[in-house]
Amino acid sequence: MVVSLAPVCADEGYIPFFPDFLEPDGIGFRGPARLEVGNIFSEREREFNYGNTGSDPNTPWDTSFYGHPYNDEYHFKGVHQYRSTPITLEYKKIYFFNKLFFYKSIIDIDDYKLDLRLTRKGGSRFSSNDLEHSFFNNFLTQNEISKVIQLNVDELFLETSSKYILFGNIIGIDLWFVELGIGPFLLFQETDIILNGCSSARTLPGQKRYSCNSDRKLYEDSNSGIITKFDQTKLTGIGLGWSVDFTIVLFETDNWRISIEDRLVNQTTQFYDLNLRPLKYRGLNFYSQHNSNNLLYCREFDSDGNCSIGNHMTEESDYTKPFKITYYFQ
Repeated sequence: MVVSLAPVCADEGYIPFFPDFLEPDGIGFRGPARLEVGNIFSEREREFNYGNTGSDPNTPWDTSFYGHPYNDEYHFKGVHQYRSTPITLEYKKIYFFNKLFFYKSIIDIDDYKLDLRLTRKGGSRFSSNDLEHSFFNNFLTQNEISKVIQLNVDELFLETSSKYILFGNIIGIDLWFVELGIGPFLLFQETDIILNGCSSARTLPGQKRYSCNSDRKLYEDSNSGIITKFDQTKLTGIGLGWSVDFTIVLFETDNWRISIEDRLVNQTTQFYDLNLRPLKYRGLNFYSQHNSNNLLYCREFDSDGNCSIGNHMTEESDYTKPFKITYYFQ
C-alpha cells in the first residue's frame, strides 16, 4: 500500500484518534499492482549497488535482484513478486518556486513471505560435502552440523515473514503533464526467520524420490520432502534507500486526477539494528531491495510457475495496466 503525505499540521484532524499528518486528501484506485522483493543474507559487509554488473568487488550483488553476491562463497538469497492492494490513500503535493518544483512525503506499508535458499558461488546447490567449509563452523553449531549429516539434509533455507513501514521524502519537478521525483527513505522492518533443512524422502519403497525445492508452494506439498526446523528468531531493523517516481498526468482538476504512475526503484541498502549497528543473523549481514509499481509483469522465464504462486501476477490479469484514478475530497 503506497501513501503520499502532506506536511504535519498543528490543527486537530477530522478523523478521531488518527494522526493529523496521516489524514488523506483523497483516495486512489490503481487496480492490480505489484511488490517485488529481493533479500540476501551474506558475509559481505558492503552495501549493494542496484544494477551493478559485477565489476566492483566491494558490492555483494552482481546484477540487482537476480545476481549473486560477488565473490561470496555462500549466501542465502530469495526473490519474489507479490500482488499489492489496488486502493491507495492520496495526499496532494506541496508546490514551491512558481509551481515548478514540489515536495511530497510517502509511506508504504506492506508484508510479504519469502524463502531464501542457501546457494554457493555461481548458483550451485548445497551438499553435505560443503559442511567442511569454514562458513558452516560460523553459521551452524556442532550439534546442528551433526543433525544435518544424520538427517541427510539436501538443502538449507530460511523461511521468512516480514512486515515493514517505509517513510520517505520526494523532491520533484512538474513539467506540465510529466512529473519526476526522487528522494531518500527509511524502512522499518520486522522479520520472523525459521532456519529449515529439507531432506528428500520416498513415500514408499520403489517410488520416485522427491527432491527439495526452494519454492514455498512446493515445500507445503506433502511429497516435497521432510522439513526439519533448526532455529527460529525475530529480527528488527532499519534500512536506508532511495525512491524514484515517474508520473504522466492525463487529466487533473481540484477533485479528480487520472495518471500513469510507476515507482521505478525502491532501493534499500544494508539493514541496521535499533542501535545503528549492522543487522546480523548468525553472523550474516542482511541486504534487501524493494520495487513497487502499478504494472504486473514477471521477469522470470516461467511466469505461471515462478511468479504467480496463486497471486495472479501475469500481465493478462492486469486490467488497469499503469493507469490510476484519484479522487480528492478536500
